[in-house]
Amino acid sequence: EAETLALVGTRPGGVVAEVQEMAGFRGGRWSGDAQRFIHPGRPVELDFALHLHSGEYELELLHTRAIDYGRFQVLLNGRVVGPEVDGFHPTVVSASAALGRVAVVGGEQMVTIKIVGRQPASTGHFVGLDALVFRPAGKQD
Repeated sequence: EAETLALVGTRPGGVVAEVQEMAGFRGGRWSGDAQRFIHPGRPVELDFALHLHSGEYELELLHTRAIDYGRFQVLLNGRVVGPEVDGFHPTVVSASAALGRVAVVGGEQMVTIKIVGRQPASTGHFVGLDALVFRPAGKQD
């Protein structure tokens, strides 16, 4: 759950990344009915720490799209994973993005969300993170 990840730093400082309840939004489903809502007002980077066992994982991002959401990259331990994610949508909806396969050495991992801009139709740079799903490679739900 993104709303429970430990936020360990932002560049530049002063960025707000709070938990937002999503139960009242009808455009999708959010695990735990909440998201980590990031409202920077400009391009920034946020670092989150999590622990994983060694191995290969398929990484999926569950996130929110809305009219005032921006574009962002996901980095794992300093390396870009997956394509740039565009959070823009004319209404509030939940979404997912397959970020591909990653290999990790067990222990603390650093996930960075790098807000890189917004498309012209968007009215903001907001980002909504629901969950980062690390599924052991080769396993099906």
